[in-house]
Amino acid sequence: MVLVVGFSAIIYVVEPRNNIETMPRAIWFTMVTLTTVGYGDVVPVSPGGNMVVCVLMIVSAMYMAMPLGIVGKAFGSVWDDRHRLLLMERLRTRFSTVGYDPQDIPGLFCSYDENGDGELSMEEFRILVLEVEAKDERAHDVFAAFDNDGSGAIDDMEFIKTLFPSAFKSMYNEGKNPNPDEEGDVANEGSPEERGSN
Repeated sequence: MVLVVGFSAIIYVVEPRNNIETMPRAIWFTMVTLTTVGYGDVVPVSPGGNMVVCVLMIVSAMYMAMPLGIVGKAFGSVWDDRHRLLLMERLRTRFSTVGYDPQDIPGLFCSYDENGDGELSMEEFRILVLEVEAKDERAHDVFAAFDNDGSGAIDDMEFIKTLFPSAFKSMYNEGKNPNPDEEGDVANEGSPEERGSN
C-alpha cells in the first residue's frame, strides 16, 4: 500500500493535470502498472512521469516476482508429490476401513517380519499391503514412499511417522525422556568412590 501511495503521489506531482486530473486517477494508474495489467487508458506524457513509471515497472516486476516464485515453487512441489500424497491418503483410509489403528502397526510389523530383524523388506511389506489393500500393483510405490533413507527396509516407526504423524508423537513421545526423575537420580549418585566417602 505504501508503494502504491508513494508512486501515485510522485506521478500526480510530475504529470500535467490534463493527463492525470486527480489523485484517485494516479492511484488507478499506479495499481494497473504495479499489477502488470497495463490497460493503456492512462499513460505518462512528461519526461519525469516516464522516468517514474520506468522505476515503478522495475520495482513492480521485482515485487511481484518474489511472491509468485514462492507460490509457484510450493505448487510445483505439491504437484510433484501428489502421487505419494494420494497413496498415503488411500492407505490411511484402507487401514481404518480394515479396522487397524496406528497402535496396531508395531504388532502387524512383527507378524510380517519373517527374518525377525525389526524391519520389513519389500517382499514382506508387499504381503502386508496385500492384506490391507488387496492390490499388489501399488506395493512398490507405497514402499518407496516410506523408505525415506533408501535402506531397502522400513520399520514400524518410519511407517507410523509417515502415515500417522500425530499418532507417532503420542506413541513414541519423540525427543522426550519418558522418566525425567531417573536422569536426576543417576546424576546425583556420583561415582562409587564419591558415594563411599559420603
